[in-house]
Amino acid sequence: MHNFSSYEQSPHKSIFSISKDWIFFIPFFLLPFCAFPNVFLNKIQLQDLSRICFFFLGILSLSTLRKDAVNKLKNVLFIALLFLTSNWLSVSIASLKFEINGIISSVKLSLMIFVFILVPLCGIQFVISRVSEKNFNKFYMFSVVIVVAVCIVQIMLIFGIKNIISDYYSSTLFKYLEGSWSGTTLVKSNALTEFRIKGTFYEPAVLSTFFTMYVFPYILCRYINGQYLLGKVYDFIIILLSFGCLIFSFSTTSYILATIDLIIIFYFSFRNKLTIKRIILIAILITVSVNVVTTYYETYYRIVNRVLLFKSNKDISSSTRIGSIAGAINLFKDNPLGVGFANEKYIVYDYTPKWGMTKEVTRERSNIQSTYFRYLADFGIPWIILSVAGILNVFLSYHHKKKYLFKWQREAILLWVSNFLINSTFGFVEYHSQWFLLSAVTVLGPIYKNYKKEILING
Repeated sequence: MHNFSSYEQSPHKSIFSISKDWIFFIPFFLLPFCAFPNVFLNKIQLQDLSRICFFFLGILSLSTLRKDAVNKLKNVLFIALLFLTSNWLSVSIASLKFEINGIISSVKLSLMIFVFILVPLCGIQFVISRVSEKNFNKFYMFSVVIVVAVCIVQIMLIFGIKNIISDYYSSTLFKYLEGSWSGTTLVKSNALTEFRIKGTFYEPAVLSTFFTMYVFPYILCRYINGQYLLGKVYDFIIILLSFGCLIFSFSTTSYILATIDLIIIFYFSFRNKLTIKRIILIAILITVSVNVVTTYYETYYRIVNRVLLFKSNKDISSSTRIGSIAGAINLFKDNPLGVGFANEKYIVYDYTPKWGMTKEVTRERSNIQSTYFRYLADFGIPWIILSVAGILNVFLSYHHKKKYLFKWQREAILLWVSNFLINSTFGFVEYHSQWFLLSAVTVLGPIYKNYKKEILING
């Protein structure tokens, strides 16, 4: 880990220093709740309050005017300037062809960059620098425990297991725990309408992203290297249940990611003992196992008359996603400099191929279900340049700082980057969600730390 407070290293730890850590628990407590409740004008949710907490902590960090804060502010302004300049270029050209509002697009992008991403990132770093590693791990794990607990109850509903908890959840509690894209209160739990679990999130795909971005890189990589957050037994139970929850999300992307993650973890654990033949054998065994699982649940889905079937022409979700990606590529070909931030949803319908026009796609509801391709349509060629530069920056920073990192940190970074690339290509990563930003800072933070300066101070 990086930049944690040194409270635990001090021989004279006061009660005040311990309680001060728990002040920062508030945004972690609010982190997983996407639905409960819409507390202000039916718009702001508890998860939004978590963002607000980190935002004000970020403002506090930047307002200190220390040298490191000034450097952060310069980086924030530089990144924002790049995206805003790219957006104005895209909007200026696209407005000659389409009826789009460049001012609204730029305002939305500014809010997204400053309020939802860059300033909260500074707030998250501010918390990490002031909380002991032990307490931070407890805070980090809290969100996972909440999500897993809700998933277990949803699995009970799928199998018709009735008890006090499942009955209360299906009648009342689900309204406050399950999110929805529209923000409206659900009539029934998703587990009873689609027979899929989604935890506390908007849909199963987001649950999959949560486990593969927030849980596995940090918690799983620490576990296989003997670095436990709550303890060996507790961490093992959480990891095992997380994989189980992924199965019941019935998300194609989650199965692909789970397979890839297991192969990578096997490689991390046994790379000194593995030959090429053994690696191929393990990969085949894992692939066959996942195939057997998905085949079994295809039969289960037919029993419950579910529309979305694996390995079937009725896989509407995958067809919609791939169709929207094809539409984004067509839109990019016709507008190589993009159409401006958040404008693609008004245009992409006309570029979506006929085979991608499922019943989920309408002119009013035609979002590009891929983070990378959505912003390819928004920003065009500048987005390709910026995204490639970002990936190169991560890998170069990793290469230069690799010798300073623990083994579990190196493995967590590689797993996080791998999962991020797949999730952002074949799904929509909620890059502005606080749990995503928190995982990014926690896992990638060590490669941007000034170790030479730390060595000089300690030396």
